[in-house]
Amino acid sequence: MLCCKTTMSHNFFDIIVLIGTFQGLITAGILFGRKPNPTNRYMAWILVLFALASLNIYLLNAITYDGDWFAILSYCVPLVIIFPMGPLVYAYACSFDRQKAPLSRWHFHAFWLDLLPSISFILFFMGLVFGIFEKSQFSPLDAFIDHYNKYMDIPRWLSLTGYIWFAWQAISKATHKHRKWARHFVLGFALFQAIWLIFLIPYIIPSLTKDLLDSFNWYPVYVPIVILVYWLGFNALMRRNLQPPMTTPPDEAQKKKTLDTLVKLMEDDQLYLDPALRLDNIVAITRIPQKTISSVLNQLQGKSFNRFVNEYRVAAVKKKLLDPSFDHLTITGIGLECGFNSQATFQRTFKELEGETPRSYRTKNKPSKNTHI
Repeated sequence: MLCCKTTMSHNFFDIIVLIGTFQGLITAGILFGRKPNPTNRYMAWILVLFALASLNIYLLNAITYDGDWFAILSYCVPLVIIFPMGPLVYAYACSFDRQKAPLSRWHFHAFWLDLLPSISFILFFMGLVFGIFEKSQFSPLDAFIDHYNKYMDIPRWLSLTGYIWFAWQAISKATHKHRKWARHFVLGFALFQAIWLIFLIPYIIPSLTKDLLDSFNWYPVYVPIVILVYWLGFNALMRRNLQPPMTTPPDEAQKKKTLDTLVKLMEDDQLYLDPALRLDNIVAITRIPQKTISSVLNQLQGKSFNRFVNEYRVAAVKKKLLDPSFDHLTITGIGLECGFNSQATFQRTFKELEGETPRSYRTKNKPSKNTHI
């Protein structure tokens, strides 16, 4: 019969870490239970990852188990999952003004590196059951995973630091009313990274690792994590509406004023020439809500913002294709000069709007040089 006896011992720092674990999980549960929005979800997942990592340290330091099942669970259940933290920090920073973080799913795929130790132990214990492995092979695997976790902290730190930098860049030009909190949020993580780095440098040096852990354990990293959990959780709960409220539908006068503003930006300021122009740039310039702009263009002109902009670009291309002063440019060069960001986008958009390629349009409409008037 498998024994399940456990022994618990606590010190002051273990209690702090345990309280931080419960605080993180409870706050995350409250945020998940609120009306769904990206801001609350991103913060909830950040708190969950911090809480699980804190729970792992508590279990390692405060609980001694004398039993096979507890030992197996401790090896097979992943609690330290750090790689998704960076993308979550970046996505949270981008979520305040309803802009979507430009992240695809592969940004989160690095979490498999966090799961690799647990997957390895699961496969090993299954191999023991089926007689593929022997118990004597456990010690080499355990030693390898220990070194793996130790040196994997380097790419973990670099990953989180990189995404913190991206998050700071994303909010540096923010105009929403929560920009002050967004900056404090990123700076809080930057301070934590500095503390982690101070601990990490001696930790990864073999001759210093044992003395460092014997003297301080992991508390110099996890006590700041608990402080972060309380600080982030408190601010998340106090700010019930981090995203701007939905605006009321515009009346006819507002619709006309909005459309006139958009037309002026295109015809007078020629913003369509900027290949990186996006709807959120127009929102930042005009302070008109994104939903209002989209609604006005859809209702009054029956088109999306991208089509609205591309029509100005195509009109500029058509004019230059027939202008002899631009004969020194290739057709693609003219398209790029008129605001398109690639040849493929230019060709596809022109044909979609005009029903023919730019070359065909030029051939059909440009007078021959030999034509006499």
